Amino acid sequence: MQFEEQIRGLPKKSVEGKNFLYFTHYCSLLIIIAAGIYLRYSFLFRPIKYDEAWSFNRWASQSFAFIVKDYSAPNNHILHTILMRISYLTLGMEPWKLRMPAFIAGVLIIPAAYLLFRLLYDKSTALLASGLIASSSFLIEFSVNARGYTLITLFFLLIFSLAYYLINNHSLWAWLAFALLSALGFYTIPVFIYPFGTVCLWSFLSLLKEVNEEKNKRLFLLFFFVLLTFLLTFLLYLPVIKFSGLDALIANQFVKPLPWDKFLPEFYASIIPNLKLFHWDMPKLHQFLLLAGFFLALIFHKKIASHKVPIVYTALGFTISVIIIQKVVPYNRIYIFFFPLYYGLASAGLYFSFQKLTSIFKNEGIKELTFSFFTLIFTLTLGISAIFYQSVYYSDFTGSFRDGEKVTLYIKSRLKPEDKILVYCPIDHVLFYYFKYYNQPLSHFFSLRKNQAMLVPWRKIEPLGNLEARLKKRGFNIQDYQIKLIKGFEESNLFLLEPKSSNR
Repeated sequence: MQFEEQIRGLPKKSVEGKNFLYFTHYCSLLIIIAAGIYLRYSFLFRPIKYDEAWSFNRWASQSFAFIVKDYSAPNNHILHTILMRISYLTLGMEPWKLRMPAFIAGVLIIPAAYLLFRLLYDKSTALLASGLIASSSFLIEFSVNARGYTLITLFFLLIFSLAYYLINNHSLWAWLAFALLSALGFYTIPVFIYPFGTVCLWSFLSLLKEVNEEKNKRLFLLFFFVLLTFLLTFLLYLPVIKFSGLDALIANQFVKPLPWDKFLPEFYASIIPNLKLFHWDMPKLHQFLLLAGFFLALIFHKKIASHKVPIVYTALGFTISVIIIQKVVPYNRIYIFFFPLYYGLASAGLYFSFQKLTSIFKNEGIKELTFSFFTLIFTLTLGISAIFYQSVYYSDFTGSFRDGEKVTLYIKSRLKPEDKILVYCPIDHVLFYYFKYYNQPLSHFFSLRKNQAMLVPWRKIEPLGNLEARLKKRGFNIQDYQIKLIKGFEESNLFLLEPKSSNR
């Protein structure tokens, strides 16, 4: 009603001008979302990767009852695996169909980020942030990777928006939504503790800065609904705790503390490679602009933000503190929720600079249209860069064996019932997946004996000299075999290991 009253009070031409600006703004947002869909679709059909193949082979191809209780490895992102199984049952087992949950979540991140940064800053900042997110190679990568990382990013953006609303408003439904979405984030991957803790710490510090009679009540509600989140999470994980044990969740091999002499060097060594991912595939000019915008947003936070506590400080403070306490160096994809934050702050700084540079011009409508045009060009050039470099297709995140289907079809055409195949990570689960897809028995991969010939697919990027160590782990001696090249593929070779005593 307030907006309608303001509109009525404006001259007709002014009203038409504002309507035109709103129309072009939201058209720009729709174009950005469409570009984000297209960029993700462009890589949706790439060969299946190791982690997503493992997730399907071990869990998504099994019953729902098995999915919710087996946590033999943290590769089971339970909520995502449930959605992956639904996709498999309704659509089929082609890689792109298994990726639908991650793909849809990856697309929804774009409008969710727009909502958040419109709350935190303004609509122009939100538009540019959504454009950067739509064209980010790293976010595209995990939108076409059947894992739960885009889901936890989506939940993070949604609970952050709810937290911003709840600082100054009371709504039981919003609090319940906050607790439920947070529990679902934890049910996807336990590392949701990083984004969840970030939002909770930010909310707590923001509430402390409020000066109103409702502050203590809202602090109590925050505390209560955080406890409710953990209770809901515990209830969701009860089948896992009963079947797999609590240690499977909190003390598996991937979260065991490292000694300080290993943890600190590994952590320091991971910082620069992880920071580079924020600019993955970006031209130098774009990198410079984003960095400049990011630091400007921090320096002039009080002038450009509608919130008092800079989120980046709580994000870094909470995440680094937990990492140090755990003494665990996370995989780079664990930091995925930082990407929308970085792009949002960079957008805020760039828009602030744009306003200062164009302050001599009085026509706000023209300035808004100019910035929208800049946003679309920025998004377009980053999208072209992602397509040109094809880094998403050739990435080795979560393990890759891109020749998996070709190798499977070649072996299938010549496979005899007694033939055996020796495989290693990341080749093993990729071939298991394609063998299932082409209705080939997995028995060829098991019960290998020392006195029989074996087919060995081998990635070219791995030195052939490593084969000796791999064989030794399986109880075989390379000196007992003759190695013959059977077939060369684009990124791998297929060898025959034949016992020297054999006349095959």
